[in-house]
Amino acid sequence: MKKKILNVCFYVVVGILSLYIISFFVPKLTINLFTFRPYVVKSDSMEPKINVNDVVFIGKADIKKLKKEDIITFQVYLATGEQIVVTHYIYEIYELDGKTYIRTHSKNETSVDTWYNKDGNPEDVNIDSLIGKLLFTIPFSNPVIIPLILIILLIVLSIPSIVKSINQSFFKILEVERKKDYFKKIDERLEEYAKDDNANLCPKKENIFRCLELTPITKVKVVVIGLEPYDNLSSDGLAYSTTSKILPDVLLNIKKEIESDQKIILSESGDLSHLATQGVLLLNYSLTVQKDNPGSDLEIGWFNLVEVLIKEIDKSSRPIVFILWGNISKLIRPMLKNSKHMIITGGDPNNPTTTSFFGSKPFSKANKYLVYKKSKPIDWKF
Repeated sequence: MKKKILNVCFYVVVGILSLYIISFFVPKLTINLFTFRPYVVKSDSMEPKINVNDVVFIGKADIKKLKKEDIITFQVYLATGEQIVVTHYIYEIYELDGKTYIRTHSKNETSVDTWYNKDGNPEDVNIDSLIGKLLFTIPFSNPVIIPLILIILLIVLSIPSIVKSINQSFFKILEVERKKDYFKKIDERLEEYAKDDNANLCPKKENIFRCLELTPITKVKVVVIGLEPYDNLSSDGLAYSTTSKILPDVLLNIKKEIESDQKIILSESGDLSHLATQGVLLLNYSLTVQKDNPGSDLEIGWFNLVEVLIKEIDKSSRPIVFILWGNISKLIRPMLKNSKHMIITGGDPNNPTTTSFFGSKPFSKANKYLVYKKSKPIDWKF
């Protein structure tokens, strides 16, 4: 459907430009487009209402409904015998010898037009010479119009690549995965949470896929995998991130390593959205957890979706860094096959002293690799 809409937009814009060019250079060529005909104005007789180089679109006219000051287009002869197409106002409509005639005038209301028939005799517009009534005008005389149409054309031409990017997004993948059997168990679990208005669902329902919203697939530079959200209402949909002012130990440990590694001082905030918007995908192995019940949703099927997402990211030709901590590395690393990417493994930030997390410098290693691959490094300060 989107493709069809884009095609229509493209052909409309190209059609308007084509009509203008053809009508301008071949003014005597009659073009029938659906129920109307376009003409390029070549004289100033109707200015400022209609200006030179404007395109008028003329539709069929019912003589019974025409009235004074309507704008019509018709064919007449000049005194020289040349036949021309004219767009002017109606001055009056009258009957003569059983025939209907239209007397016309230009912008000067006090001056009535003088036209001729093919025999060279003065004659007002014969009803048989009427082409139609003005429907609308495209003001090509305005110097802004053609550049504007060209800009619109360029935008329309660029939309397919944007749509392609959207089609490759995480949400396109999610749309496909939702139809698979494993997702039924996830939906059943979410329905259980909904029975008590999601009071025990962590994170909030609207934040379950927040990490995918903030970090589109085409923007991913670094992937950090967590196990599951915090089992309290402070979880915000980003791995390790929290809305609470009292930060969990695992996040304090991560912040301590960032400060040591990057030689910076971080704020007291636990909001990691600044990293997500730079291209750090903060993805949990399980996207939900029951309040005060850690591990509750690890087996409902989220890992199937995570595996699909990771494999899709791994296909990217752009350099991407995967930071895998603790036991997560054993689950994720076998999914990664692309040699263009960097994999950083390290100790578990939940147990930093026993797993050699402190001093592993994953953040500077990630930035060093990104810079080496001519990609903008991450600003780890938040």
